[in-house]
Amino acid sequence: MENRNVATFIKVVEMNNFTRAAESLGYSQAAVTAQIKQLEHELGAPLFDRIGKRINLTRAGEAFLPYAFRLLKAEDEAIACIREQGDLSGTLRIGTTSSLSIGALPQAAIDFIKEHPNVNIVIQVSDFTKDLREKLIAGTMDLVWAMTEPPNPQNFQRILEKDVPIVFVAHPDHPLAGKKVSLRKILAEQLIVADREVGYTYYLNKFANDIGVQLEPVLEIGSVSAIINILEGGYGVSYLPYFVVQQAIEDGNLALIDVSCPDPELKSNIICHKGKWIDPVIKNFIEFINERI
Repeated sequence: MENRNVATFIKVVEMNNFTRAAESLGYSQAAVTAQIKQLEHELGAPLFDRIGKRINLTRAGEAFLPYAFRLLKAEDEAIACIREQGDLSGTLRIGTTSSLSIGALPQAAIDFIKEHPNVNIVIQVSDFTKDLREKLIAGTMDLVWAMTEPPNPQNFQRILEKDVPIVFVAHPDHPLAGKKVSLRKILAEQLIVADREVGYTYYLNKFANDIGVQLEPVLEIGSVSAIINILEGGYGVSYLPYFVVQQAIEDGNLALIDVSCPDPELKSNIICHKGKWIDPVIKNFIEFINERI
């Protein structure tokens, strides 16, 4: 059912005349007649009695009239709602991994909300990117931000890609803090790493194997925040994404170690389902992230 035909029906009722309704709408009388006939066909009942030059609503027409007004009102409200998106409102649901959840994303979310107070952001954390992608397919999540391989183009689209530098860090009082050392030397330290299935730990293990060294961390733990707490307490060294430790470095709680090590060239991807509409909230959030991170 086309709302254009519904609007024509209401205009005919208001004018009580097909010709005057056509003139008011800027249509030909034949076009108005055709629209009413199409509407009657869709409803399965005549809407007007045509007696000579006079027209009157049938009982079906009288019953349909209040619904016709509701249909047009709903259309106006829908258009107004979309236009009001210029003010940005609604809930943005983002899935991410633990590394990103303690790094750039939370602060970016807060800064975005400060600029757009009518937006709510829900962040769900999982280190199983398969679970996050399944939520995209189910429609329970708008975006996923994770350090993953480019998504399957059949189901997902990549909206933004960012380089992710991976660095060695330790407490500022650590003997190697701020110094340039070899990979072999750093691997002999009290190394604390994230789960080996995590991309950057996987590459560290590969780099160690390439120089004939077995990766033997003193502690392997799935919580990046726990690793940072241990380092800030003065124990060990670790290999982590820079955005995770950036604030701690700027606050003077951690320090970089310059290690001669290959670049894993990791990237973070923000993806969504291929069929997802990039609405104004998502579009503005992506632009916000791209400018600040």
